Amino acid sequence: SSLNYDFEMSQLEDVLTRISYKLRSLSIQADLCHSPLSAKLQTCENVELYLVFFLERKTRKNANADPSTRVVSMSVQHHKGDQMISKQYVDQLVEAAKGVDTEESGAGAKLGFAFGRPPSAESVQAMEKLIERIVDDSSKSEEIASMAHPTFKQSPEDLAKTAIRDIHSWLEFPKRLDLRRNVLEYLTFMTDLTRTLKSTAIAGSLVVLQGKAPAGSGMDDEAKVIQSFVLTVLQNRELPGDRDMFEGFSPSTKDQDNDIEMRPYFPEEIDSSSRDGLPHFYVEYMNELFHMALQVLVQSLEVVACFRNDLTSQGWDLTEMAKHIFVTASQVGDSKDLYSVLLGCVGRAETKLANGYLACKALRLLAMASPGLKERLKLDENAKLSISNAYQVGQTCHSLLQDESYQLWETVRQ
Repeated sequence: SSLNYDFEMSQLEDVLTRISYKLRSLSIQADLCHSPLSAKLQTCENVELYLVFFLERKTRKNANADPSTRVVSMSVQHHKGDQMISKQYVDQLVEAAKGVDTEESGAGAKLGFAFGRPPSAESVQAMEKLIERIVDDSSKSEEIASMAHPTFKQSPEDLAKTAIRDIHSWLEFPKRLDLRRNVLEYLTFMTDLTRTLKSTAIAGSLVVLQGKAPAGSGMDDEAKVIQSFVLTVLQNRELPGDRDMFEGFSPSTKDQDNDIEMRPYFPEEIDSSSRDGLPHFYVEYMNELFHMALQVLVQSLEVVACFRNDLTSQGWDLTEMAKHIFVTASQVGDSKDLYSVLLGCVGRAETKLANGYLACKALRLLAMASPGLKERLKLDENAKLSISNAYQVGQTCHSLLQDESYQLWETVRQ
């Protein structure tokens, strides 16, 4: 999908200025090219777009008109990722080029829970009461009640158990790479308070952070398997047994995916030695899953922070929860701990802005719950340098990274 906008050459400078401002306000990573005048773009949701400007042969008046009246055509094209999210960004960039004010549409405010200010516990509960009232009114109609799908008649606890059962069933096929994406997409939905119920979000968050299923469900074993999967993707970017799947691949087979148009616009710069022996397409795919797992972790931490009082009243200790996630992650990591993984993303923020932003947010939320982690960050000179660099990068081109790196440092200083 693509969208075009035509304007006169005399307007080019103003259009570029507005586009530049919009890219930063939407926290879109950009790689600029002067010939042709274009940019490769990547959003926080890993949606990739291609922005290009070219001169039309026509003018808006006649062939002998002033060169400044020549027509420039701007095209914003979808390259990769979710089509629905892509359309929203394309629309906003074209509106910005036209000079239409869309300040209310920050990336997080409109496009994802992890990429903006989370809703408050009060607003979530108010929305749930409204939904309950609508459901109650609808149930009074026998005709409507008879048409309801059986899923809609399930209690919140049953919905959470069904979700855990479905997710675990996909993990029973370890060689199905496509099902791994299904798992993380489902967990992303479960922990997103803008798209699910409070009870479901809390249940999903406890699965991710504690490996615990809802009380009385008898599904703790399934929850531990799901948690182990998420943490293994975060720690290792590969799963046990994956190398055996590609053992028969010859070098020529691994390089059959050399079509540069299918490569990610912004490959993350990580230690390539740990990826030796793996096909390029697999490495890129697992890097995408890493980004999704990082988003799931952040959303889970946001849910816990949002409903801190509810969880405390149920006997959960948030400091112990933070310790548990680090201990569990170290058990699946290949000589790495979660702290190093997250801090590494912050340090490489310039090459992968979205991951740097999410890692800053994860560290801030964990530090708020763990005095030990806060002290570790305060004494770690490498952490100070990484956070400072991330803030400077964010100031230049990524408003979410700027805000979150600043909040992380303020949390550490307190």
